[in-house]
Amino acid sequence: MYVNCYEIMKIPSFKNIQLVAGESGLDRRVTWVYVLHTPSLENWVHGGELLFIIENKNILKVLEEALLKQISGVVILKSEENKSYLNDEIINFANKANLPLFEMDYNISLLDITRDISTYIIHKKEKVDYLSYFFYNILFAETLKEDEIDEFTLNYGFNNEHVYFIATIHCEDNSNLDYIRASLAMYLEDKNMHFLTSKLNSYIVILAYSSSEYINKSRKLLKSSFSILTEKFSDFIYMGIGSICSSLIDVRHSYLKSMRSIALCTDEMRIIDYEEVFHACF
Repeated sequence: MYVNCYEIMKIPSFKNIQLVAGESGLDRRVTWVYVLHTPSLENWVHGGELLFIIENKNILKVLEEALLKQISGVVILKSEENKSYLNDEIINFANKANLPLFEMDYNISLLDITRDISTYIIHKKEKVDYLSYFFYNILFAETLKEDEIDEFTLNYGFNNEHVYFIATIHCEDNSNLDYIRASLAMYLEDKNMHFLTSKLNSYIVILAYSSSEYINKSRKLLKSSFSILTEKFSDFIYMGIGSICSSLIDVRHSYLKSMRSIALCTDEMRIIDYEEVFHACF
């Protein structure tokens, strides 16, 4: 799962940097940071960078270049007197282009910000690699060893009060999976509910866990978030939701039931909940 602008905004050192335009583009992928010291981007970026602009007199031209270069977002540093370089034309351009545009006070340490973002991107890559290992084991390993369960519990904060279920999402266009996954993460934020996601072939696999008190609310939140996603994509996407289980060892059974459910999805019925459909048959 990649890092996006929305995640960058949560980094503590970034909290005093203001989003002024382009909110609809916050799910843009951030691959690295780049501080612009020249009048033009020219050949200095590869796409996906979060761009920091310092004392540039032609910001609109740089934003036009940034759009062509597929820059993830732009941070404008205020003048030494802490005056803004932004105007309505620049803000309107960013909004129209869905390009996240931030403004940063002059007295905020640029070095600290860029270092923290770079560190976050590197650590996120390490977490994604471990997450893939975790999902492979709970879904496909023939047996889970006790020390592996202890390790997973330590990393993700599982406890004896948690119950679990798996949901799977399928998209006809695999190239959209990362975008869907990043968008979904923005909707699934709740302090009482937890969601881990991994990309598996042409599917996004979601492990939801919470106390039993909140597990049905987790299903409702997931369904409502998915409904928002279906409105954003021209390609059809489908979701199957598995049964609730009380231990990590049984999560694979929830996964199989989610796959059984998703096989029944149609263009008219994009979500199939195993608990609702199959229990209703008995």
